[in-house]
Parts: sequence; C-alpha cells; structure tokens
Amino acid sequence: MDQAIKDTEVFLRDTRDRLERWTRMLARGDIDRDEFELLVAARRTNMKMHALMAGVTQNALERFRSGLVSLLIDCVFDIIP
Repeated sequence: MDQAIKDTEVFLRDTRDRLERWTRMLARGDIDRDEFELLVAARRTNMKMHALMAGVTQNALERFRSGLVSLLIDCVFDIIP
C-alpha cells in the first residue's frame, strides 16, 4: 500500500505540473479552450486508470477526483491574475 501512496503522490505532482503548463498555454493563447478541455479530460481518464491500478476504493476515488478539481482551480487562479 505504501507504494500505491507514493505512486499517487508522484501522479498528483505530475498532474499539477501539467495543469499549470496547460493553464499558462491557455492564458497566452497557445491553445484554445477546446484543446485545454481535451487535455484535462485525457488526464482525468489517466487518473481513473491510475486509481484502479492502485486499488483505490470508490470512496477514495471520489476524494481523489475532488482533490484534482481543487488542484485545477488553484492552478488557474495562480496562473491567471
């Protein structure tokens, strides 16, 4: 179980990095809203697969999703004044 926790922490850090990069790209106009949404949706799918492989329960998966949404919102407000 410790390895699953470590893997999840790595996944979340990677997700935060990606969300920050994508948000900056969106703010600069390098990508449009549709592209941004596609990237976020793909990451969400990856999150579900990661959670299933890590043996995360449905309840924990919901908390994980909520955390990911909060992370996305924080990233957007950190990047866009």
